[in-house]
Amino acid sequence: MKALNLFAYGTLQANNEFDLFSNERRIVQQAKLKNAKIYDLGCYPGLKTQGDGAVLGELHTYLDNDRFEDILSQIDWIEGYQGRKTDLFRREVVGIELLNGERVDAFTYVYNRSMNAEQLIKSGQWQEEKLCLDIRFLDQSDSEPQEEL
Repeated sequence: MKALNLFAYGTLQANNEFDLFSNERRIVQQAKLKNAKIYDLGCYPGLKTQGDGAVLGELHTYLDNDRFEDILSQIDWIEGYQGRKTDLFRREVVGIELLNGERVDAFTYVYNRSMNAEQLIKSGQWQEEKLCLDIRFLDQSDSEPQEEL
């Protein structure tokens, strides 16, 4: 059976603000992404696939083949991803590691702007601490992506 894998590290994690898929047939497992860093952007985190750190999150494995396109489309909307260079996040396939050591390829969303070192979450794990007005849904078409750190 084919499955859709998503590495969630912030608001898309199970029981978080944008976990809109709790009614879908899915398996949720703890996972980590190596050679990555996570940054506190206030209301949500941003992931960068660089560096020597590791980001802790969840592997969401969606099991209904006929729902994959709809689920991915909804997640793209949540993350502000439209396939443009100026998008706030880019969707990428990354290799993640489960707690049992198994490696799995999964989609994740990588932040497409620059970061300040002060925003780094040293633990590698984001915790939602406050409810915020989510500005990701504002039109970002005039914003240019910044260089990677």
